[in-house]
Amino acid sequence: MSSAYSKTIGGKLQLKGGLSLKPPKKHKHKKKSKKRERDAATLDSASKPFELVKVRGSGRLLSSGTTLMGQVGSKFLQELHVGDAIVIQHPTSLVEETRIVRMVLSDVSASVSSAFSSDLVSSTPFYYIKAPPEDGAQKEEEQEKQQKKRKMDEKTAFGTYAGGTEKGGQYTYRVKKSGAYGGYAIIKESNISVLTEMQSQAVKKAVSNSSAHDATRLRKFLEAGRGKTMVLTGAGISTDSGIPDYRGPNGVYNRNKDFRPTQFQEFIGAHTYRQRYWARSFLGWPKILNTQPNGSHHALSELQQAGAVSSILTQNVDRLHTKSGSHSVIEMHGSLHEVECQGCGQVTSRQSYQETLAELNPKVVKWSTEHPDKETGDVASSDKVNPDGDVDISWNYDDFVYPACSNCGGIMKPKVVFFGENMPAATRTNALERVSDANALLVVGSSLKVFSAMRLINHAHARKIPIAIVNLGPTRADELCSLRIDKPCTSVLTEVADLY
Repeated sequence: MSSAYSKTIGGKLQLKGGLSLKPPKKHKHKKKSKKRERDAATLDSASKPFELVKVRGSGRLLSSGTTLMGQVGSKFLQELHVGDAIVIQHPTSLVEETRIVRMVLSDVSASVSSAFSSDLVSSTPFYYIKAPPEDGAQKEEEQEKQQKKRKMDEKTAFGTYAGGTEKGGQYTYRVKKSGAYGGYAIIKESNISVLTEMQSQAVKKAVSNSSAHDATRLRKFLEAGRGKTMVLTGAGISTDSGIPDYRGPNGVYNRNKDFRPTQFQEFIGAHTYRQRYWARSFLGWPKILNTQPNGSHHALSELQQAGAVSSILTQNVDRLHTKSGSHSVIEMHGSLHEVECQGCGQVTSRQSYQETLAELNPKVVKWSTEHPDKETGDVASSDKVNPDGDVDISWNYDDFVYPACSNCGGIMKPKVVFFGENMPAATRTNALERVSDANALLVVGSSLKVFSAMRLINHAHARKIPIAIVNLGPTRADELCSLRIDKPCTSVLTEVADLY
């Protein structure tokens, strides 16, 4: 057949021989569903895998628990982001260890997901690996799940309490919305809000019985320790005295998302950080000085006198255990009641240093006199006092003057362990020896987030020493303890003390 075309007729190509060739039919493409688009995106991203590259970090670092401290030349803010991986070769074991970055505070301060096998006490080189980008498809899928959940809530909700759906201690129900557009609102309420008065009284009685039961269980735990129960206390024991904790429901991290304590390297390395600290501490010190022990401190002192408790290890720097009459107290992180020279080691009382600060800063004294609530520590009620006794201030402190050591001219620092600073070796050894010598370990008011405290728990657990924890909220050692009481410590300890 000849392949020559004759002419085009009606949009068709007429071939010799009477045959026609129609133009190709256009296919209508169906719109892809979200799932198909997501799957296509996933396949596309899978074809281009994210490459993990290990990059040498600037400078070197030290570590204390989960805190990283950059050395000269470190650039944490430029190089690290939350989710990145930090890789080091441990100088002791020579084993490569990897941790995830949880927070970047400055070029010389960051925190990681968990502590290295042991603290990095010598300058250590490090590498970092950037975190893979977020999976957009996974995010979409999560949004779809949330939408389905909302629809299920609407489907199972009814218009009355009696008809509501009960799950997880809540009633889910719907009520008619007010306004011109009408519609329904989904409401979730705790069961307690729908109980009758009789049921409410029954609940109160059950709570009372539960408290008595907890006190009895804790007393049995103390008796099993045969007078050698060591107590480890945290910030939660001092909240009833008006000193807030860091991580509790009303802790400084929850009420002030921008809060960050002064780091050790910052305090030692920069005059402006020392100015900032001492100006804030000058106003906060009267609060610490005048704070009195609460029921928990007095209860532990009574238990110690009764022979149920041997010694006390505290992470707090307020010295309230000593004020309550307790003895054999080890202040793991030091005390705000003393100031120490970083050069010659000379120690002076914090009150004496306060008087010198007042002489050098008459303008601040005048200001605090005109605003007595700021000086006396009433700022606790206005949520401005911090766990370490300093307060948030808004005025410029560039002119604030702080004295150097009278003996050698060195830097004066509160005799407490700052964030990023190592606990003194003698204190660490003494604490571990106390734990080894104990028959039981009682933890009060601590979430055990700080590595120095968790080290003691691991030390006790490895030696099969029974552990009890009294704390409102979860702790890192909940799976290691034989007795767990999730309640405010004051109510529990005072009831136990009453049993002796």
